[in-house]
Formats: sequence, C-alpha cells, structure tokens
Amino acid sequence: MNAFVRQVTAASSRFLGQVPRDLFYPTQSNGRREHALDLPDGSTGSVLVEYSAAHRASDGLLSAASRRIVTSTGAGERVSTERWELREPTP
Repeated sequence: MNAFVRQVTAASSRFLGQVPRDLFYPTQSNGRREHALDLPDGSTGSVLVEYSAAHRASDGLLSAASRRIVTSTGAGERVSTERWELREPTP
C-alpha cells in the first residue's frame, strides 16, 4: 500500500507544484483544474485543484488565497486545504 501511495503522490505532484502566474496581483478570483491520473494498478483517478484569491482594493495586491486539493482513487478521496494571508508587518 505504501508504494501505491508514493506512486499516486508522485503522479499528482506535477499539478500541485504549479503556482498561479498572477499570485501576488490576482486577476482572477477563482480557478478550478481537474486532471486524470493513470494509477499504478491500472485504474484511473483524478486530482482536483480549486484556487480562490482576494485582493486589496487599494492596489490589487493579494490579501488572501486558498487552495483545496481533492485526490480521488477507487479507494476513496483525500482532501487537503491551504490558506495564506498577507498582512502588513507589525512594528
């Protein structure tokens, strides 16, 4: 089972490592990408990446972003989420 998980992780990592081009100045508030995966046991699965961003009205700079990742296989789903916030430095 551990080898299977490692292979699924390796196959999906090429999608998860992609950073939006407009990361610090988002032009789009939401995005969604889904990719099919050929799994080591011959079955198929998928990786769904949902991204949302908010920006400051004053200058368009990113103020918050989140990413939700759903990895699906015949055995079930794994969901992970990330959230970032950019704030002014405190003195």
